[in-house]
Amino acid sequence: FNANQTGSAVTKITFEGEKETENDTFTWSTSGNKLTVTSSGETPEIVTYSISGNKLSITDDEGFVTVLTKQ
Repeated sequence: FNANQTGSAVTKITFEGEKETENDTFTWSTSGNKLTVTSSGETPEIVTYSISGNKLSITDDEGFVTVLTKQ
């Protein structure tokens, strides 16, 4: 997540011994405790978020929580 409301993500997946890496860029915005993330060519995803210290917690609409730590 960059200060100019852009970001990038690298996803590494290993399945049955095969490795795949996906690179993606996105834009983001916030309103209250809602975070909207729009990846290239995708429908925007709206999630609930909170920040505590250097940790960003993101909760999707199914209740799955992802915690990202700023280093």
